[in-house]
Amino acid sequence: HNGAIGMTSHAPDELDLDVVGIDELFCVDRVLTGAEIAERACDGQYIDSLNNMIKFDKYIPEQVKVRFNGRDGYVHIGSNVQVQEELYINIGIGGRCIIGQDTSVVEAEISAETGRISIGNDCMLSSGIRIKGSDGHHIFDIESGKRINESKDVYIGDHVWIGEDAKILKGSKIESGSIVGACALVSGIIPNNSVCGGGTRKSHKGKCMLAA
Repeated sequence: HNGAIGMTSHAPDELDLDVVGIDELFCVDRVLTGAEIAERACDGQYIDSLNNMIKFDKYIPEQVKVRFNGRDGYVHIGSNVQVQEELYINIGIGGRCIIGQDTSVVEAEISAETGRISIGNDCMLSSGIRIKGSDGHHIFDIESGKRINESKDVYIGDHVWIGEDAKILKGSKIESGSIVGACALVSGIIPNNSVCGGGTRKSHKGKCMLAA
């Protein structure tokens, strides 16, 4: 990027705490466990006073943790999602996270700042998985004041296997039937039925099939 830039850890559109009531403050930046969500939900739906919503089919695993950082966030957990250790979901203002049915997770962290992160049906996520829809900090052009690292959606199709310690960065698209190897760093598009290797970064496009 040409020109000077500046970085901040605070979003310009963060919630104005001066105008938020005490009941709403209780909903901001608080981690909800799967057990708490299930207890407070009605007909598979939890919603707080800041219009943050969690929907789940039949049940939500106790190992799920959801942290809302503002208003209008949305999380959907499909039916028969299994979590072995922990699934931590971090949602910013208007962020969305969709997890399809029959997906299994050992340990993963998903961060949707303002965009959408979607994981399809029948996926397998190992441990140490990190899926990020943003860079974590906002970077601005000093002259124009315009942010130059906007968050981007992440899409993971159906029947995808993600290996241990893999990192999926903003703007990534992993199409159905593909495999992401251990320690892989994904920042682009992986076609259907392909393999993205770990440290070698080798890929086999359209030639592989993940066993049922």
